[in-house]
Amino acid sequence: MKTLIPTLIAFAIALPALAGDQEAALRKQLADLEKQIGQLRNTQKALYEKRSAVLKNLHAAKVAAAKKRVESAKKPTKPTTKKPAVKKSAKSVKKSQKSSEIHQKAEAARAKFLKRFNQNRDGKVTKDEAKAVLAAEAKARAAAPEKKKK
Repeated sequence: MKTLIPTLIAFAIALPALAGDQEAALRKQLADLEKQIGQLRNTQKALYEKRSAVLKNLHAAKVAAAKKRVESAKKPTKPTTKKPAVKKSAKSVKKSQKSSEIHQKAEAARAKFLKRFNQNRDGKVTKDEAKAVLAAEAKARAAAPEKKKK
C-alpha cells in the first residue's frame, strides 16, 4: 500500500498534464476548422456574386429578346395581293406531257434492268450479280452458233 500511494500521487499529478496536451491539440484542430470555414464562406460569397452577375445578364438578354419581339410585331406587314391565275399555255402542257412520258420510259427501263440482272429479287443489283448474268449471256451467245451447225 505504501508503494501504491506515491504511484497514485504521481499519476494524479501527470494526468492533468496529459489532458492539457490533448486539450491543446483539440483546440488547435478547432482553430484550423474555423479557419477553413472562414475560407469557404469567402469562396461562397464570391460564387454568389458571380451568380448574381450571370442572372443579371440573363435577365437583360430576356428583356432585349422581348423588346425585339414586340418591335417586330409592331412593324406593318405588306398586304399580299393574290395574282390572278393564269392559264397554262399549250407549250407548258406539252412539256409536262413530255416529262411524264420520259418518267414512264425511265421507269420501264429500270424495271427491265432489274428483271434482267437482279437474280435474287432483292431490288438491288450487285457487281457479282451483273457479272454472273453477263457471263451466262456470253456463254449462251457462244453456244448459239454451235446449235445452228448441228
